[in-house]
Amino acid sequence: SLPNEFFRLVSKIRKRFPLAEVSEHCHNDLGLAVANSIAAIHAGANQVHCTVNGIGERAGNAALEEIASILTVKKNFVNACSNIKIGEIYKTAQIVSKYFGVDIPVYKAVVGANAVKHEAGIHVQYVNGYEAFNPKDIGAEREITISRHSGIHTVLEVARINRINIGKEEAIALLDEIKKKDLKISQKDFKRYLEQKA
Repeated sequence: SLPNEFFRLVSKIRKRFPLAEVSEHCHNDLGLAVANSIAAIHAGANQVHCTVNGIGERAGNAALEEIASILTVKKNFVNACSNIKIGEIYKTAQIVSKYFGVDIPVYKAVVGANAVKHEAGIHVQYVNGYEAFNPKDIGAEREITISRHSGIHTVLEVARINRINIGKEEAIALLDEIKKKDLKISQKDFKRYLEQKA
C-alpha cells in the first residue's frame, strides 16, 4: 500500500469500529513500512508493530528507531507518543545488529553510520539545518570527516573541535593537500595527522 491508501483503510476500520483497539503491522517490501505506520497513526491506529533495525521477514518490518524518532522530532505534527527511551536507540540498534548477525547499512536512517556523519563544507557550516535531530538525542556522536568532498568550513570546524587554532589560509592549504592525496581524515585523527606532518 501507499501511505494514502493505508490511511484510508485504517480510517474505514476506525470509523466502523470506533471503540476497538486498532493495531497495524507493516512489512517493508516497497520501502514504505515506516511511512504506512505513520499514516496509520494519523488515521487513528492505537498501536503500530515495529522491530529494531526493521529486522523481519522478506524486506523486513517497520523500523522501531525510525518510528520513535519521527514521533519525537515531529511530535507537533503526529498526534501520538511512545514511552521508548530515545537516548538508547543507537546503542540498542548496535546490540541487535551484533546478536542477530545483521549489519546495519551505513546509509540507514537514524542509526546508520552515515546518518550522523558530515563531510561537505555546507553540511558542516549549517549542521543544525541538515540534521533532523541532534545525534546525542539518540545516544550517538556526530562525526565530521575531511575529504575531497569537504570545504573550508569542514577543516575549520574540525580544528575548532580539536581546539587547534588555524587560520583560513592554513586551512585552505590543508584542504588542498587532503584532496590531492584523496585522504579521509576523521575529526578524531585530525590532530595526529597534523603531528605527523610537522
